[in-house]
Amino acid sequence: MSSRRSIWGNLLAGAVALALLEMVRRRRRKRVGDEANSANSRNKNNKNSYNNNSNNGSSNSSNNSKSGGGVGAEGWLDGADTGSFQHQVAGHTDETLRRRGRRVLKPLVKPLLFYREASLYEGSLDNSHSTQSIRPFVPEFFGVVNVRTEAGRVLPHLSLEDLTYGYQRPCCIDIKMGRQTFEPSASDEKKLRELSKYSYQSTIGFRITGFKVFDSRRQVYLSADKAFGRAMMPHVVGDGLATFFFNGTYFRRDVMLAVISKLENILLWMRSQVALHFYCSSILVVYEGADVTSTVMSEEGSQPELVRVKLIDLAHVLPSADPSSSSSTSSSSSSSKPSTSSSSSSSSSSSSSSTSSSSIPSRAVDEGYLFGLSNLISHLRSLVRDIDCGAIHSRRLDAHIAALITHTPI
Repeated sequence: MSSRRSIWGNLLAGAVALALLEMVRRRRRKRVGDEANSANSRNKNNKNSYNNNSNNGSSNSSNNSKSGGGVGAEGWLDGADTGSFQHQVAGHTDETLRRRGRRVLKPLVKPLLFYREASLYEGSLDNSHSTQSIRPFVPEFFGVVNVRTEAGRVLPHLSLEDLTYGYQRPCCIDIKMGRQTFEPSASDEKKLRELSKYSYQSTIGFRITGFKVFDSRRQVYLSADKAFGRAMMPHVVGDGLATFFFNGTYFRRDVMLAVISKLENILLWMRSQVALHFYCSSILVVYEGADVTSTVMSEEGSQPELVRVKLIDLAHVLPSADPSSSSSTSSSSSSSKPSTSSSSSSSSSSSSSSTSSSSIPSRAVDEGYLFGLSNLISHLRSLVRDIDCGAIHSRRLDAHIAALITHTPI
């Protein structure tokens, strides 16, 4: 009987997901249509030219192919036309990313969460001019594309900007942000499962979930998965971060400063935006590990872009006034001021756990995320100071933690 209920539940979830995806596509068609109408009204003399550019599907497809794109909001791809994404450092085991040109394809795993993330990206396009918009801080979104697998199954994917594109030896780190990594409506079992993953999440406000860094001296990639981050005690978190910025010869101070600058921009936005609360989302940092000048240009096209820092994994981002939300990351912190002392660990952790069931304040900043982001910036600044005073080489990982790092020759 229970198996029948499970089957019907999966069928219902699939049907709901398809309906919701259709809503996303209709919104996108409407937005494109509105943009076309606006352009026509502004420039009637170029009406025919505009229509040709916006409606000539074969021409657009050819141009997208040349630029490395080739996927659209309602496109279809054969699995053979995509490749495996070699730089994934975190994520669920059943969430294997694919790539095509300059795009990363993220598959549907849980229908409702897939739609929620697609909807958030779609909303960022609609509200791109708002100071509350998340668009400047997330990968570029190119819509939903259906990928036909070798088995003949059609699976929707999010088509996103490949943040590693253009780097010869991309170094990537995924950092899970916030003092609380489960949604307010999560079951007690889910909450306990998340809390057990890393008991210091509420104390530190972030954790490393995976990284890969290129050792240019030995010509190998050093990589670590979630076990590495979960082994980090509060007093060695900085040492774990330092590992990601070491190229085998010296620590990349230039990269650290660039990352700090971009994180500070996100911090300023987070302090002003009150529309969203973030759970179980990450910050992805990517930089060039090869001993060459990066070929990746900035948005202005003037100087090479040293690093990319973006918010990713947005399926659990909730509107602050969402009636289904019954707790807040802000209640898990009395202050967004970071604390790195070991003595405060247990008290902060217990305080966070005991208050996680209170409601999200309407139109309030996400204090839990702010706490973690401020703390992350503080740790990176500490690394820069250690480099400047020559104390950086005193940072050494314990043997049992260092053993969690794997070496892969290129």
